[in-house]
Amino acid sequence: MAPPSNAILPNSNMGMSACTNSTISSGGPMVQQVNSGSEEDPHQIIDERKQKRMISNREYARRSRLRKQQHLDELRKEAFPLREENNRSLTDFNFISRNYKKLHEENIVLKTHADELTLKMQYLNMAMQWAGVLNGLDLSSSNGLLDPIPMDNNK
Repeated sequence: MAPPSNAILPNSNMGMSACTNSTISSGGPMVQQVNSGSEEDPHQIIDERKQKRMISNREYARRSRLRKQQHLDELRKEAFPLREENNRSLTDFNFISRNYKKLHEENIVLKTHADELTLKMQYLNMAMQWAGVLNGLDLSSSNGLLDPIPMDNNK
């Protein structure tokens, strides 16, 4: 649909110009004549600008997608060695954790065994002292051979 006569339309040379002398041909569409000094149709100029802008926008979007893809590729390249390092760390942690658990259990067994031996030694010392008292021997000043070994359970 054509604008009414004396409407203002954009012009590529002068910004805005007044349209005059709109005529209707018999049985045909409305024809506009523009007094701008240029023979180009203003709609054609607008369409060209739209097309240029559309092409420019498509190119910008294409470049943007390429940048995004490159950034994604770089992140994937960075992620691969980090995943490998994470797997190595997890493997090392599991190995150390198993060894710690094994050593901790062994330590508990050894402490229990040491406590049992200390108790047996105390019983033997008491038995030796009773035997010495009964036989008339003074074993209270023995060279420490029968004294129990002090155990530090905090280590």
